[in-house]
Amino acid sequence: SLMVVLKMITDTGAVWTVIQSVFVGLPLTILDSIYSLVLLVFVMTLINTSLIKKYKVPVGIAIYMVVSGLLSSVLAIFHGAAIVFSTGDPMFITGPFDYLTNFGYSINWVSYLIQFIGMVVYIAGLGYASWWLLEHKLELE
Repeated sequence: SLMVVLKMITDTGAVWTVIQSVFVGLPLTILDSIYSLVLLVFVMTLINTSLIKKYKVPVGIAIYMVVSGLLSSVLAIFHGAAIVFSTGDPMFITGPFDYLTNFGYSINWVSYLIQFIGMVVYIAGLGYASWWLLEHKLELE
């Protein structure tokens, strides 16, 4: 029955491991969301300046994609995965839930810190650039 299957899954400890990893990764997730919003504000501000006269929507989409890709690539150069999940050795799996018994994660704190600081720098830089554009270049129609 479903209750037996759920009990078998919870007995492995995998659910608790996933919950822990979500809380560990929450600050990075929040910073990534803020970064995306700040980048969006920057692009919206940029396309409403005298620098871009025509095709504002496609140009804005292109700028967002290019800047997002470039900044992600730059940050990826300096760090690896901050949180890595692992399971047990497949050779020792005998039952349907055995791979969950050794399910775990590890944190590379150096990568975590680099990613955290990098996102804070991106947010500050894009925030300042948006402010500067608003103060000096914005031309609303």
